Amino acid sequence: MRVLKVLFATGAVLPEAWATSASLDPLRRLAGDPAPPFEVEDNSRGAKGRDICAAGSNDLDVTPKVDICNCGSGTQCSSFVSAEFLGMAMGTDGKMTDVAVSSAMQPSRRFHIQKDLAAHSGKYGSSAYTMIADGVGVGSIASGAYAGMTGYLSQSGTVELNLQDFVVATPATAFKTTEVSSVHICTPPVEGKEVYVNRFQGESTTTAAPTTTVQLLDNETLPPSVVTCGKAQALGPGRLKLSLYGYTWGKNWQQDVRGHEHLFLRIRLCFNAVDRWFINGEPRGRDIVGNGTIVHAIDLVQEDGKVLAIYFPNYYMTGKHLNCSLESVLWTFPKYECKNADIRAARVTATDAGTTCPQEGVILNIAFRMQDLRTKDKWFWYGLEVNKTTSSYAGGALAAFAWRTHGWPCTSKWLALLVSFVLVETSVS
Repeated sequence: MRVLKVLFATGAVLPEAWATSASLDPLRRLAGDPAPPFEVEDNSRGAKGRDICAAGSNDLDVTPKVDICNCGSGTQCSSFVSAEFLGMAMGTDGKMTDVAVSSAMQPSRRFHIQKDLAAHSGKYGSSAYTMIADGVGVGSIASGAYAGMTGYLSQSGTVELNLQDFVVATPATAFKTTEVSSVHICTPPVEGKEVYVNRFQGESTTTAAPTTTVQLLDNETLPPSVVTCGKAQALGPGRLKLSLYGYTWGKNWQQDVRGHEHLFLRIRLCFNAVDRWFINGEPRGRDIVGNGTIVHAIDLVQEDGKVLAIYFPNYYMTGKHLNCSLESVLWTFPKYECKNADIRAARVTATDAGTTCPQEGVILNIAFRMQDLRTKDKWFWYGLEVNKTTSSYAGGALAAFAWRTHGWPCTSKWLALLVSFVLVETSVS
């Protein structure tokens, strides 16, 4: 019998192929210093809903923006994502004509924050939430649109959000007045039946099932990508609903958009001091960014290890702005309720933000069918969700990353301790 004793010190050097370090990590690429941190405790533009902190900006020199982080029990965020509205565009993926935010549209800029709002009455009982609304006009008065982002952050309880309020400006008064558009997000379908959404233009028609189905659902835990109607439109603590809303205007709008297939909302996401990020579970959007692949979810790992997931549903809603009727006064503004909406299939893709972010980021191109918005006075709504838990797309990727960066060092220490006793190889001569 031959005995081979192999002794390892606990700090033994690993084989080079097993080494894990920042220099060998293809997921990390930080171009510069991150944006300054933000806090919400003494911030008139910010709010906290359990673990989610968010802050808007009333700086008229920038387009609408909201900063978001998983702040846990704290109120300050040094690692966060910034979502900024860049403008709109017409065309197709890869070939867009910008409908930009010009200096002439600066008077249309509106920022409004409303805290400790009582939720709409319903089965969820008492609750309170904060609304952060920010919007601006694009194009010109003769041919343009209003577009904005409104974040809903639950302070306590579960908030029903079938009716969502958006603070807007109107070119009819040269943007000197402010209004509230109160949009009914989804008309519940007939009990027990499904309503199918039209496929996005250009998508395959050979699939067995429609791209999206609308069902009468009553389960808040369902993925946000499932179209939910009626009672299921709700928001609990630890989540942020970020709704994008706007409407078209101008005598030249129809002429200017003729020949274009899609209308895009363009949102820039900048990842500030974010440790890792994934699109559809792929590190840094590998093989997704820039090639037209549909974006379903973006997962972020902050420097402190806390996670955020951003979900992108594949539907939007649209209706006639002139059908919105004056109902009441809200926050001293006239309130118009918008009903009778159509549900259509949306498509979200991503391109690299390049050097426009302090470190890394992507530009989201949220595409609507132009045939739904080719005339003036058409409103549109698209809602995404930010959650403090990992999406199903990135669960495996994050687990694998955690094992690579933490699992092997721990395993190596355990193995070193084990084999430091004796590794015996036996052979019978």
